[in-house]
Amino acid sequence: MASSGSKIRVGIVGLGGMGSRWTHIARSHKDSTLIGVTDVDIKKMKYAAKELRCKTYENWNKLVLDNHIDAVVIATPHVYLTQIAQSALIRGKHVLTEKPGGASSAEIEKGIKIANKKNLRYRVNFHMRLHPAVALAKQKTDEGVIGKVIFIRGVYGHGGRAGYEKEWWCKKKLSGGGEAIDQGSHLLNLANWFIGPFESAATCLETGFWNIRPLEDNAFFLLQNKAGQTAALHASWTHWRKMFRWEIYGELGYLVVEGLGGQYGLERLTYGKQALGRSVPQEKVWEFEEESHAPDTALKNSWSEFLKSIRRGRDIGSTAKDAVETLRLVELSYRAAKAKRVMRIT
Repeated sequence: MASSGSKIRVGIVGLGGMGSRWTHIARSHKDSTLIGVTDVDIKKMKYAAKELRCKTYENWNKLVLDNHIDAVVIATPHVYLTQIAQSALIRGKHVLTEKPGGASSAEIEKGIKIANKKNLRYRVNFHMRLHPAVALAKQKTDEGVIGKVIFIRGVYGHGGRAGYEKEWWCKKKLSGGGEAIDQGSHLLNLANWFIGPFESAATCLETGFWNIRPLEDNAFFLLQNKAGQTAALHASWTHWRKMFRWEIYGELGYLVVEGLGGQYGLERLTYGKQALGRSVPQEKVWEFEEESHAPDTALKNSWSEFLKSIRRGRDIGSTAKDAVETLRLVELSYRAAKAKRVMRIT
């Protein structure tokens, strides 16, 4: 393990869209260095290694066995995340996995037990929490700017791309589900963060366009906590214009997050004061222009938290425990949709 004054040495498993982004983030941070990468696509792996000037490994087992690696980032299809994470933890590596952390909440819990026993950090990275506008909305909510929260409404969607139905996201044996576990897990994680835990859940799953049955391309969630606060969420693969919108309505006003930068549009937070009758609410807007050009800010913030948690020997920010709570909601939502009834959460 790296000493407190040296850089954290990193290995990355999976070089798809997210894994490739993580290589650049780990390599560019002042407190980490990229040791090596692995991917089932040998051509992609060799190209990345040449560009990044790092080692390659025949498979992920070889990577997690390397004593020159302190922390492992795992960005593979969902069903492999927990297996690789547990193996890395057993070998004394800190772990950061992509969301949702796996296809089973029980398997993530096994990893948590290993991490606790070995005093290792195990983070499942629901990075939406660290988008600047979302983080500021949570801060304002906690400060009581809009008073007691009444309800939350969230939309997160895109329209896929040609051949999307053939990608791993749409194969249950690799993904564990459809849009509910994909973008839906992000929304559920945020809802839990803002007003969880929840007491009941109802779900409607729809396959409206993509030829992926029995998987869903739209997921509608309705959650309520013990205080009666409600979250209405919609995750979609048929949202032909990319959208992220997160609305929190309270007794004294509202907070609305729009955009995530890039193709999701300018990231902004709007705060509005309650206005009764026909009065127009007074609003204040924060815009995050940098997100339009550098939409990896949330990942960079996540990485800084992860490295800090390793240095300090304690969890900081999102952890695997949050992923367990989120995946339990995903699992409950699938049961609720199948049963076509509201499910009580115990």
